[in-house]
Amino acid sequence: MKKIHALFALVLLLTVSCGDGDHNNTVVYPTVNGALTVNGVTKNINKGYVIKPYTGTDPNYDQRRFYVILSDGDVTLFNNDLVFSDNTHQLIDFNLYTHEDAAGSVQNATYNLYIPKTGFDMGNAFIDHTNISTNLVLQNGQVVSGDGLDSDDMDAGQLTLAHTDGVYTLAFSFSNDGNTVSGNFTGTLTELIYEY
Repeated sequence: MKKIHALFALVLLLTVSCGDGDHNNTVVYPTVNGALTVNGVTKNINKGYVIKPYTGTDPNYDQRRFYVILSDGDVTLFNNDLVFSDNTHQLIDFNLYTHEDAAGSVQNATYNLYIPKTGFDMGNAFIDHTNISTNLVLQNGQVVSGDGLDSDDMDAGQLTLAHTDGVYTLAFSFSNDGNTVSGNFTGTLTELIYEY
């Protein structure tokens, strides 16, 4: 009789535990996935950060401007300056502007590289500046060596950004006569709080 009661209790437990999932509170976090390819050499980037646009009323701050930083190391803000940990070896940071109608938000959009003297429409979403750093060696937060490219030297560039429920998907590319840069990132972006 004890065996029947034990078997009945086990069946009841399995029935309650394996219901239709209505009571399943398990949170599934997406796998962070990213890569940065510079002139055919690919490096992993598995951390992302965002400094969101200003949402106040002070006219000294641009509500369209925000930053996205992708890296393989830890990034923080101290006294409103970016601080990179010594475990950072690859890094790309985007200085972005939303479309003028999307001020105060991180806009899902395609951001084209601003190139002066080309009739560029400054009302659209655009990349103002991007630093691309690879093979970094840092000691006490200071760069000892590394390789770098600058979007100011590029002839073309673009970032496509989309986010839903806190998950960001980014794809980007830059090029000039001697260099090609491309990459992607999917995952959450840690918000760095800028003190306005």
